[in-house]
Amino acid sequence: MPKENQIPLIEDARETPKWINEKYFESLLRKYKDDPTIEVQSVQVTYALPKGENYASVIYRAQIVHRRKDQPVKTCSYIIKGISETPLAKQKLGEYDVHRKEMDIYQLVIPEFRRLMRSVGDRAELYPNPLCVDRINDVIILNDVTKKGYVMLDRTQGLDATHAKMSLKAMAKLHASSLKLVEIYPSIFDRYTTGMWTRKTDAFHEFFQSTYDSLTEEIYTWDPEWHYYANKLRNLRPHFIEQALSVFDNDQEGDLRVLVHGDLWINNLMFKYDANGHPSDVLLLDFQFCCYGSPAIDLFYFFFSSTKDEIRQNCFDEYMQYYYCHLVEYAKRINCTRQLPTLHQFQLQLLRKMFYSMYSSIVALPIHLNQEPDADFDALMAGDERARKFKKAIMTNKKYHKIIKGLLPTFDRKVALKQSTELLHVSLIDMPSEDRANSIEDLRTTPEWINAEYFRTLLQKCNNDLTIEVQAVRVKYALPKGENFASVIYRAQVKYRRLGEPVTTCSFILKGVSESPLARQKLGEYDVHGKEMDVYQLVIPELMRLMKSAGELSELYPKALCVDRSHEMIILNDVLQKGFVMVDRTKGLDAAHLKMSLKSMAKLHASSLKLVEMFPTIFDRYTTGMMNRKTNAFHMFFQSTYDALTDEIYTWKPEWHYYANKLRKLRPHYLEQGMTVFDNDSENDLRVFVHGDFWVNNLMFKYDTNGLPIDVLILDFQYCCYGSPAIDLCYFFFTSSSDDIRQNGFDQYMQYYYHQLSKYVKKFNCSLWFPTLHQFQQQLLKKMFYSVHSSIVALPLHLNKIADGADLETLLAGDERSKRFKRAIMTNTNYQKIIKGLLPTFDRKGLLDKLD
Repeated sequence: MPKENQIPLIEDARETPKWINEKYFESLLRKYKDDPTIEVQSVQVTYALPKGENYASVIYRAQIVHRRKDQPVKTCSYIIKGISETPLAKQKLGEYDVHRKEMDIYQLVIPEFRRLMRSVGDRAELYPNPLCVDRINDVIILNDVTKKGYVMLDRTQGLDATHAKMSLKAMAKLHASSLKLVEIYPSIFDRYTTGMWTRKTDAFHEFFQSTYDSLTEEIYTWDPEWHYYANKLRNLRPHFIEQALSVFDNDQEGDLRVLVHGDLWINNLMFKYDANGHPSDVLLLDFQFCCYGSPAIDLFYFFFSSTKDEIRQNCFDEYMQYYYCHLVEYAKRINCTRQLPTLHQFQLQLLRKMFYSMYSSIVALPIHLNQEPDADFDALMAGDERARKFKKAIMTNKKYHKIIKGLLPTFDRKVALKQSTELLHVSLIDMPSEDRANSIEDLRTTPEWINAEYFRTLLQKCNNDLTIEVQAVRVKYALPKGENFASVIYRAQVKYRRLGEPVTTCSFILKGVSESPLARQKLGEYDVHGKEMDVYQLVIPELMRLMKSAGELSELYPKALCVDRSHEMIILNDVLQKGFVMVDRTKGLDAAHLKMSLKSMAKLHASSLKLVEMFPTIFDRYTTGMMNRKTNAFHMFFQSTYDALTDEIYTWKPEWHYYANKLRKLRPHYLEQGMTVFDNDSENDLRVFVHGDFWVNNLMFKYDTNGLPIDVLILDFQYCCYGSPAIDLCYFFFTSSSDDIRQNGFDQYMQYYYHQLSKYVKKFNCSLWFPTLHQFQQQLLKKMFYSVHSSIVALPLHLNKIADGADLETLLAGDERSKRFKRAIMTNTNYQKIIKGLLPTFDRKGLLDKLD
C-alpha cells in the first residue's frame, strides 16, 4: 500500500504561474464558501505530478493558509488543473477541446451523477469534488483528496485482482449512471462526440502511427520467429487508423452506449485504504477524453493497460463478466428502464470492438510502463528526432517485451493479426492397432440376406463383370456396442473369383439404420439414412471431382461400392485394408490429430462453398441437423441428459451449486437456444455443408512408420445440414480434443481452421464473399451455445465406458433404465474434471444464461 505522502513530495525546477497567489485564492474562497471574512495568509504552489505522469494537463497543488473571522488559522490543499503549457500541446489538445469538455463534465454532468447516486443511498464519492470551474483562467480547482487518504499507485506495477475489480465496479457505476441520465435528459451527452480516437480531427494520428511503427521496428530486432508478427503489423499498418476509429463509431443501433471515461487507467484512479491496508474506496479522475459510445472503449483500455500481467494474459472473460454483473446490478438499483443486453450479447458487442485492446497494448501500454525521465507531450506528439528516440526507447523496455510477447499471439487469433499451420509433433495419443476392429466379439446375430448370393449380384453389377462368383461371405458387427448409436454397421469378408483369375478376399462395410423400433421411429423423423444415402450417391462424388480438379488427391471420404436403397444399406470399401484405424474416443485428440481433422473439415466446408456456386440448390434438402425445428424426436434425450448433469452437480460441494442453479434457471430456454444455432438467421454469415456429427468416432487415421498421422477420412453423414461451420467446430473441439487443448486452445485452433478454410476457398476459386478472421470470430461467438450442448449432452456419452445400456434406445427412451444410464455417465470422474473446467468458461461468456 502506498504512503499517503507519496504524491506531495515532488521536487520540480519548473516555475509555477504567478497568478495563482493569495489574492486569487482569497477571491475564490470568499465566493465559493460564501464568506467575505476569509483572508488568505499564504499560498505555496508546486507541481502535483512529476514529468511523465500526465501528458495532456498541467496539474498544480496549492497549500493555502487562511482564516475566517473569529476562527483559528487553517491550512487546506487544492489541486489546480489546466491545459498543458507547450504550444504543440495547446494546438493538438485544442482540436479535441479536452479542457472545455472536462470543465463541462465537472460543472454539468458530475453533479447530476452525484444526485442520482444519493437518490438511491449510494454515498461513495467516486469523483473528486470541485471547488469551482474557473473558465477565465481555464482551470478546474479540486479539493485535494490526498488529505482524505487517497493515493495514486505505481503505474508500472499494474493492478492486482482487488484493485482491478474495485476499479471495474466504479466504471460500472459511471456507465450505469449515464444510462439513467440519458433516460432523464436524452440529449445530455450529445456534445461528447470526440473520444481519444475521432473522425473530427487527426491531431493524434502521427503519434498513434509512429508509436505503432516503433513497435514493428523493435520486433524486427528480436529473434526471427517473432518476425512473423512484425510482418503482420507491417501489413496491417495501412488499416490501423481506420480500424481503431471504427471502435468509436456508434454503428450498431442496438448496441449498449454509455458515457465513456476514455482514459481510464492507473494514473486516473486514486485509492483509499482501511487500517489493514486493504483498498476501501476509489476515485475516478480526468474526464478530458470522455465520449458517448461503447463501454468496450473503457474496458479494453483499462484491462490491457492497467492490470497485472497474469490477469491481463489469462482473465479477460472473468473480468468482463464481473463488470457486466455490476453494471446490471447498478442499472437496476437506479431504476434504469432500458433493456440491457444479455451477457452473451454483451460479449458479442465487446468482440466487435476488440481491436481497441490491440491499440491499448501497442500504443498506450508502453507509455504507461515508461521509466524514461524525458517524457512530455511534445515527446509523444512531435515528429522530430527527440520524439522518435523517445518512442524507440520505450519499446526496448524488457517488462513491456514480456507482456507484448504474450499478447501478440492472442491478438493474432482474435483480432487482426495468423499462426503457423504446421502440424505439431507432440506426444501422440496411443496409436491403435490395425486389427482393433477385427477383434470384436459380438453375440448379436447378423442379417441372413447378407450372404454370397447378395454379394455375387452386387459385385457383378458394380464391377460390370458377370463372371464373378462369390465362394464365401463372413459377416460380423464392425463396432462394439456404445461406439455408434444411430446406425448398425457390419463388416463382411468376401471371398470371390473372376473367370480365369485366382481367388480374391476383400472386406466391405455395410451401414444401415439402427435395428430397434424406437430408434427407427426417432431416426426416421430425421431421415438420417435417406440423407446419408443421398450424400454418398449425390454429394460426395461432386466433392471428390472438385478436389481432384484442384489437384487434391487425398481420399477424405470412404469410397462407396454402392448405395442399396432396397435394403436401406450403404456398402463401403473397408478402409482398414488401407491402414486406416479408429482411435480411442475416451482419450481425446492431441495437436497433430486435431489439426489434421480441422484441415479435413476445412476441405469439406470449402468444397461445399464452391459447389453452391456451381449448383445453387444442391444443399436445399439438407435442413435437419442434430437440433432442428422440424422434429422434437431427440428433445427428451437432450433435456434428460442436461437434467442428469444438473442433478449430479447438486451432489458436489456447495461451491458448485452456483452452476447447478444456473443450469436449472436456463433449463426452459436450453432447447430453443440449441435450435437457434441451426437457424440461418443472418444473411451475411458464412454457411457451409455441415457434417453435423464430427467427432473422434467419425474419423479414421492412417500412420507412417514412425507412428505419426499422415491421412484422415471423414465418416458418417447422417446429421449433415446447410448452416454455420460453428456447428462442426464447437461439436468437434469440445467433444474430441484432449483436455489441455479443450480448456486452453479454442482461439488458436479456430484460427488454424479459418486459415485452412481460407486457403482451400482460394484453391477452389470460390468467388463468394468470405469473412475476415475477426468477422468469423464474431460469427462463432454468436453460435457458441453449441459448445455448451456439446459438452453437456454429447461429451459424457463420448467418454462413457459403460457397455450395458449403451444403445440408442437407452438414450432416447424416458424409462428408468434410461435415467439410470444418464446418471451413471455423469459420475465419470474424467468427465467431471473436464466439465468443472468448462462451466466457469461458459458462464463468463454468458452461455449459461438466456441469450436474448
